[in-house]
Amino acid sequence: MLIISNEEYKSVDHRVLANPHHEPRVSIAVFLNPSNREGVFGPFARVGISGEASSLQRV
Repeated sequence: MLIISNEEYKSVDHRVLANPHHEPRVSIAVFLNPSNREGVFGPFARVGISGEASSLQRV
């Protein structure tokens, strides 16, 4: 969110409550379009103050 909005919108910190039973936790990564491996991702062109250069690079 930070990159595509050119630092205009920041993601919130997510907090996890400790498991009182000490059971293992499972994390699952979800990708919206993993087949688009050749895509270039970066800040949107029209976000932020016009004429101001982006402080972030395309990745």
